[in-house]
Amino acid sequence: MPATLEPKTLPDVLADQPREAIHRLADWASDEPVVFVTGVPRSGTTRLYDLFLNAPEFKRTRGAYVESHLVEVIDKLPDYRKRRPLWEFVGEPTEAEDALDRLIGASTVLPPHARWRAGVQSVIYATRLYGGMSRVVEKTPTHAQHMDLLAYALPSARFLFIHRHPVTVLASMRKRLAKERAKGSPEHSLRWLDKTPAEFCWIYRDICRDALRSKRVLGDRVHVLSYERFVAEPERESHAAFDAMGVRFEPAYLAPAHAPGNVIDEKLYQPIAPPEDDWRERVSTDEARDIQARLGDLLDTLGQERLAP
Repeated sequence: MPATLEPKTLPDVLADQPREAIHRLADWASDEPVVFVTGVPRSGTTRLYDLFLNAPEFKRTRGAYVESHLVEVIDKLPDYRKRRPLWEFVGEPTEAEDALDRLIGASTVLPPHARWRAGVQSVIYATRLYGGMSRVVEKTPTHAQHMDLLAYALPSARFLFIHRHPVTVLASMRKRLAKERAKGSPEHSLRWLDKTPAEFCWIYRDICRDALRSKRVLGDRVHVLSYERFVAEPERESHAAFDAMGVRFEPAYLAPAHAPGNVIDEKLYQPIAPPEDDWRERVSTDEARDIQARLGDLLDTLGQERLAP
C-alpha cells in the first residue's frame, strides 16, 4: 500500500483524526490504477475479465471474483455486509475487520458528492487491504454508464468497454433466458434477459452512448474493443487491451480461468473462439432488420456490419 494510508496505521488515524484519514484516502486513491471491465451484457465482459485475473498483480488471497455493482449500491454502503456481491468482492470482512466501516463512518460528515467519492475510494481500499492484490480489477458491465463518476473518485482508473453486434447480443440473451428457465430460476431474476427488441434497443443504445461519451471525455483512459475482433484474434486484441490498461500481457493469460462445471456458460472454460451458434436460431430476420434500423447510426459508429440485409 502507498505510504499515504498504511493499513497498520489506519485505526489510529481514524480514531484520532477521522478527517485526516479521509484526506489520506483521497491522496491514495488519486494514484490507484484500478481497471474496470465494462460493456454491453452478453458481450464478452467475463472472458475479458478472466484474462486480467490470470495476471499476477490482480491475484487475490481472499474474496470473490463477482460483479460488485459498486455504483448501484454505493448509497447503501453503510449496510454493505447485507449487499452480498459487494461484501464478497471486498473480501467478506468480519465484524472485527472494520476498516471499511470506519472509513464509511468518517465520511458521514462530508457533503453528498464528497461522501459518494469517499465511498468508492473506501471500497477499493478495503478490497486491496483484505484481498492482498497489488492492483484491483472489477467487472460490472453496466458500469459502462458510470465511467465518469468512477473516474471522479479514482482519477487514475482505466476502463475497458467491449461491445457486440446487437442482434447477436439479443440472441445470446434469449439463449441464456431459455437455460435459466429450464433450471427453474425465478422470473424476477430474469427480467434483464426477457426484453422485446424495442426494449432491448433502448438499453443497448443507452449503454453504448454513455460509454462513447466517456471515451470522448476520458480519452486514452477508456479502451473500446469489439467482441467480434476479440474472439477472432484473441491474442492481438488482448495484448492491445492490456497495453491500454498499463499491464504486461503474456499469451498464457489466454488459458481459461475456470474449471469445467464451475460456471453456467460452458464457453468460459474453453479457448476463446468465435461462437458456433447462429443468431437466426433465436432472432428472426425481421427482428434483426428492425434492430438494425433502430440502431443504424450507432452500428456505423461502432463499425458493426449489417447481419440481415
